Amino acid sequence: MLWMNWNETAPVWFLDMDINLKKQIALGTLLGVVAVGLVACGEPMSQSTRGGVKAGHVIALGGGSAGAANACIACHGMKGEGDGETVPYLAAMDQGYLHRQLDDYASGRRQHTAMSAIAKRLLPHERESVSAYYQQVALPIEDTKRPTPNRLYHQGDAVRSLLACASCHGQNGEGLGSANPPLAQQPAKFLEAQMQSWKRGDRQNDPEHVMLLISQLLTDREIADLSSYLSMLPRARQSQALVTFPPKHRGYPRNDVSAQHQHGQE
Repeated sequence: MLWMNWNETAPVWFLDMDINLKKQIALGTLLGVVAVGLVACGEPMSQSTRGGVKAGHVIALGGGSAGAANACIACHGMKGEGDGETVPYLAAMDQGYLHRQLDDYASGRRQHTAMSAIAKRLLPHERESVSAYYQQVALPIEDTKRPTPNRLYHQGDAVRSLLACASCHGQNGEGLGSANPPLAQQPAKFLEAQMQSWKRGDRQNDPEHVMLLISQLLTDREIADLSSYLSMLPRARQSQALVTFPPKHRGYPRNDVSAQHQHGQE
């Protein structure tokens, strides 16, 4: 059995994994090998086929060119639900946004030891396909009690020229358009780590460095409070409406690969 042979060289997290999950990762890898073989023997895959949801599902299960040890499901869960601690959920997020993040991990605009290594190993069409897959995964909508509204999130701070987070990410943290992702119920530790990464300048893939500027105006306590607030918001389906303020967020090429690239902004 393929999954049994992996035990000899697999990383620690794989050895401790549930046996059924091992089998699913192994199956995903086997399907990926078969798919590559079929393409090699037949007609080249079209761009639409490469970007298909089914191909993305295989990559999520088996890791694609990144290898089985780096299968998406190992960290992000079988349904793209994340781990509720430090790993974000991917289910139902916009394809263009996810695709851009993978490209930015590969190029170095966004830094993360594991994700950067994985994204660099994935072929361009694999990054497209797996993004398409996660966009169509159903996102559970939970009926949970809303936390007390966070003033900075909903109103900003005019004294410091701080925009309200809701102006780009929605009143319910649902995200507005493909360039501004949903934040509701993402893990607090994950959100805090991202804002701190922007504050340090380690993450460089936000439009016009808006997030870098905002995060540098926030105290560490405010970042922690915002992260905690967002993690408690009930999940809501992402709005496809364009953000109304500021206009420069619309279709920004560093956030959405489906948007038309603009010269002079790379």
